[in-house]
Amino acid sequence: MYKILKIKLCLFLVAFVFTILCFTLKFVLAYVINTTGTGARIDWTYKANPMGENYLVNENCADCSGEAAAIQKAATTWSKSGAKFTFSYGGTTTTYSGSIKDGINCISWSSTYFLPEESTLAETTYWFNPTNGDITEVDCVFNDNKTWSTAAMTPAGQFDVETVMLHEFGHYLSLGHSVPPSVMQPSIPNGTQRRTLTADDIAGIIAIYGSQSRAGQIAPILFLLLD
Repeated sequence: MYKILKIKLCLFLVAFVFTILCFTLKFVLAYVINTTGTGARIDWTYKANPMGENYLVNENCADCSGEAAAIQKAATTWSKSGAKFTFSYGGTTTTYSGSIKDGINCISWSSTYFLPEESTLAETTYWFNPTNGDITEVDCVFNDNKTWSTAAMTPAGQFDVETVMLHEFGHYLSLGHSVPPSVMQPSIPNGTQRRTLTADDIAGIIAIYGSQSRAGQIAPILFLLLD
């Protein structure tokens, strides 16, 4: 028996101002890891090679082209974060999964899944075992009532596919919302790009899946000059 968990990402249309706090010799980590009602961590760690399955992209966005390429860039950014986790791209599809459990990890666009006035840009849904938190499928739906872009510079009034999917892939990995300036903060203005992970994002993913092995690397040798 699998339970459905919907993480609704509210990326508001209004611009916002955030304050960056500077700490001396200390960095405050604020990442959140999603858990079941019993406290078990929700993740892909039971798989030999997380995610274990490919993700597929339905390039049905009405506003732009190259959606799959932009999404692959977002996946590659997480795969190169230093954690023991690699996203696997399975190609394009004409399937629309929405929040239907069909054995396909699908990413698609829809204008009917969301209310016209909704500020939500995308919604990630995943299915997991409520006892141990093992994820079995994840889908993501972009709100096609908004205007999307895959351009090198995102125009005002439009939203960047790579930026939003980078955030959504964080949810795929079981990260919850965090604080600025992280990718996992819950809102972004239009015309803005956020395509690089922060220390908070990376610390969160490594906390779940561990660090990639450094086997084969040469450890640095330190020479001390003694008086």
